Amino acid sequence: DGAAGGAMTGEREMCAVHPSKEVNMFCTREQEFLCVSCLVGSEHSRHIEEVVEAEHAWKHVYRALQETDKLLAEAEAASHLKVEECTRAMVALERERRQAEAREQQVGMRRRMVQAAMEE
Repeated sequence: DGAAGGAMTGEREMCAVHPSKEVNMFCTREQEFLCVSCLVGSEHSRHIEEVVEAEHAWKHVYRALQETDKLLAEAEAASHLKVEECTRAMVALERERRQAEAREQQVGMRRRMVQAAMEE
């Protein structure tokens, strides 16, 4: 269907699907570099308005990279919030565990005191 890249020959990139053809177009919908043969009679010809010259493709690739960077930054921020939330929950659980242990020790001490008093 399309050339998702290709071999470099000097300064020209050749199509991976049609090795004798130079990659000279870019499909902004599919984010794929194309040669003329990839375009003709393919799915790309149905959205030809979204195919640009390869030399102009950097704008589309750059926008896609910016969007990816933005999404990664948002995901990273969300993951940090989750880590902080989990850390707070773990600290609270540890505090509750210690409190439960202290109560258990107090109950054990009182039980021993009651047993000792009963034995007298």
